[in-house]
Amino acid sequence: MSRHVLSPFRALSRPSLIKSALQPLPWARTFSVSRPTRLMETSGFSEEQLEVREAISKICSNFTDDYWLEHDQQEKYPHELHAALAKDGWIGIALPESLGGAGLGISEATMMLQTISESGAGMAGAQSIHANVYATQPVAKFVTEEQLNRMLPKLISGEWRACFGVTEPNTGLETLKLKTTALRDGDHYNVTGQKIWISSAQVATKMILLARTTPIEQVTKSSEGLSLFFIDFDKTQPGLELKKIRKMGGRAVDANEVFFDNYRIPADSLIGKEGQGFKIVLHGMNAERCLLAGEALGLGYAALRKASQYAKERVVFGRPIGVNQGIQHPLAQAYMHLEAAKLSTYHAARLYDASVHDSSITQHAIGVACNTAKYLAAEAAFTACERAVLTLGGMGYAAEYHVERYLRECFVPRIAPEYVNGNAPISVRKGGNPATSPSPKGLYGLSSCNAFTKATAPSESFSTPNLSNFGAILINIFAYSPANHIHMKSSTSWICRFVRLGKTDNDAPSAFKTLKSCVYINVHVSNNGHASASA
Repeated sequence: MSRHVLSPFRALSRPSLIKSALQPLPWARTFSVSRPTRLMETSGFSEEQLEVREAISKICSNFTDDYWLEHDQQEKYPHELHAALAKDGWIGIALPESLGGAGLGISEATMMLQTISESGAGMAGAQSIHANVYATQPVAKFVTEEQLNRMLPKLISGEWRACFGVTEPNTGLETLKLKTTALRDGDHYNVTGQKIWISSAQVATKMILLARTTPIEQVTKSSEGLSLFFIDFDKTQPGLELKKIRKMGGRAVDANEVFFDNYRIPADSLIGKEGQGFKIVLHGMNAERCLLAGEALGLGYAALRKASQYAKERVVFGRPIGVNQGIQHPLAQAYMHLEAAKLSTYHAARLYDASVHDSSITQHAIGVACNTAKYLAAEAAFTACERAVLTLGGMGYAAEYHVERYLRECFVPRIAPEYVNGNAPISVRKGGNPATSPSPKGLYGLSSCNAFTKATAPSESFSTPNLSNFGAILINIFAYSPANHIHMKSSTSWICRFVRLGKTDNDAPSAFKTLKSCVYINVHVSNNGHASASA
């Protein structure tokens, strides 16, 4: 079913958006992503997605770099940005039209958050509405009609703000072993436990909470016995305490420890069925990874914009430093990495959106795509931010030039782990040995290419193929890779073997020049001609 952004989407159809966009606030400055100046963006994006990007850029042009510098240094929440986005319905971009949302998808939401981040707001600006976009996905899918009308309209309007309560001090990677409990007591539950790294808890009035309602010892599977709740987050009530965490970056949006001690919540706060919360929450987790990827991309592009501008203006020995290849090449490479990660990001977002109407697209396939995109975007953003600081040299270390803030913020998507099916962490950044990883579903925690073929070419099934098959499979991966880029780390002889199997020798130089960035595959060939691969 086609979706038309101009008709149902209040943010694009209401004259107030255009009017407000043309009346800059006192701290306004120009930030534009208009299509005439960004023609490359049109490739692969729908008209409505580009309209989303342009409209969001108009709002963001009212919030200058100095605004974000001040809010970062003073740790002030960006209430003005939240209000501007809520006013025109943007917070409900991926929620039903019947409730005041746009009825669009995660693709458009990712585009929105990339644009916010890219405007100079960075991760902090995007994170101010981040949870309200992704954490409401399971709410919209699994609540009753009465709950839907009670819970979502005020979130969309901005009257309520929600935070997401899953992570705990000792179960960051092991969601299934979280210790916060919600014990039934008549028509209420009593919540006891601790959450950590809860963003926006200081300003939130609601929380989407994952807690254990059945002890893990009493369930057949560890994924059972967890329940999801949409609760009042009332700091004046007994049994609820917050402790703010001092952070390295993203200081405009608070992060907190949250302590529950027999905090009473109504039984009708339960989302879906009791004990099924883990399956439900996955619908938000995969969406979050897409949004994080978009935010990371925006941060990287913002950093390169600053670096490019500085390189043109900074004159040393009578000429701009940007004419030197030592400046040009690192920035160009960082840009290419971002572009490759962008392909992966929007592939994942489209896959997520397509799954709404196509049951053949599994949550595992979506998880692989979303987590791959998030990893690639995080790494590309880090490279871009680091090189921006280095391009500015000493000035890159000064807060007034902003790129140091970008570098501090880009650690968030790098640190946050990648998951497949929510509980199996990808081992690539955690130092796990792919050959001995205990995570059977981890994207990179495998001794063969099963994870890649499951994500990209479901018809292929193998574990330790012989050389000829393996070469063909690697070519298949290249053809199906979301970013269409693979960087081979292997011997020259193996590369030649790969080329002979899939391309002519004459194609080798051009083929391998295009194999840029992001995913590294180590190939191990045994004496008997069998191969295994790990990433």
